[in-house]
This record gives sequence, C-alpha cells and structure tokens, in this order.
Amino acid sequence: MSGVLVLVVVGLWTVIGRWAWKSYLRPRVADGRRRWVGLAFAVAWLVLPVTDEILGAYQFRRLCAEIPPTRYYGPIAVGPGAFFDEEGKRRWKTSDEFARIRLATDEWEQLWNWRTEEVRIASWPMIVFQARVCASNETGRMVIETYFRGSGGGWINRGIGGGMLGSYQCLSKGVIRKMKKPLYLTQR
Repeated sequence: MSGVLVLVVVGLWTVIGRWAWKSYLRPRVADGRRRWVGLAFAVAWLVLPVTDEILGAYQFRRLCAEIPPTRYYGPIAVGPGAFFDEEGKRRWKTSDEFARIRLATDEWEQLWNWRTEEVRIASWPMIVFQARVCASNETGRMVIETYFRGSGGGWINRGIGGGMLGSYQCLSKGVIRKMKKPLYLTQR
C-alpha cells in the first residue's frame, strides 16, 4: 500500500512539475536552450526534494560502521537459565545470538534493570539518534552495554509517517536491520 502511495505522490509531483515547466519556464527560455534547461529543471524538480535522503543514507552507513560493539561485563552469578550457564558465563557469542535468545524468552526482564540514554549524533542531512542501552543487576553493576542508531530518514519520509527511528536502524557492530520495532524499545 505504501508503494502505491509513493507512486501516486511521485506522479502528482511530476504532473505539477510538467505544468510549471509548460506554463512558466518554457515560454521564458530561448529555443536553442529549452532542451538543456528542461532537463536541468526536471532533475532539480525530481531529485532536490529527496537529496537529504540520498546524502543521509551514505552518512548513516558510515555512522553504523563506527558504532561500538556490544560489551558484556561478566561473569555474573545469576544462576543457570537461557542466558547464562551454571558458572555465570554467557551462552551467546554474537549480538545476533543474544537477540534471538532475548526475543524467545521473558527471563531477561526479570534479571536486569534497563537504562536507555538517547543522544542526537547528527542533524544534517538527516537526523540520527544513538541510544545506549545498559543493563545492571540488583547490585547496580553494569552487565551489558549495547548501542542502537536510528533515523527516520529525510524530511519527506518523516512527513509520511516514517517516525524518528523508523526507516534506518542499526545495532552494535554496524548490523543494519529493517525492524518493525527496535530491540531497545521493547525493554522497560
């Protein structure tokens, strides 16, 4: 459905641009230059509104490559379970394994206190936020530190409902994902 909406908006924008060209610009341009001026107008009319999205995508990839990895400060004596063995050592090796275990059980919420700190790390060409998610046990000792970066995209994407963290997302280690809800928003 959103693809149809995008096609309708692009079609309407093209019709408006063609009308502006024929009504206002074409009569004012000399015959020998109409083709080049028309091409420049078409490119500007169709590309400039999404320039922030195009440039922002490159910037977001660079920021995701620089994201710190998930840090685990263990072992933690919490007893055996889905996340830790009898000795308190973690059962996961990668962020992906941790996420799979985390989504499969609600044991995590019972073990840890979560704290999220959100910071704007870029404002142009599109706004990018970084969230630092920390988990601590009852003693207040930090156990896990992970990062999330997200952006709603350019001004058009945010305007049609992409939200501030909807379109572009990456987790620690620079893994870019398309998710309905960021992992850190599902925690308390």
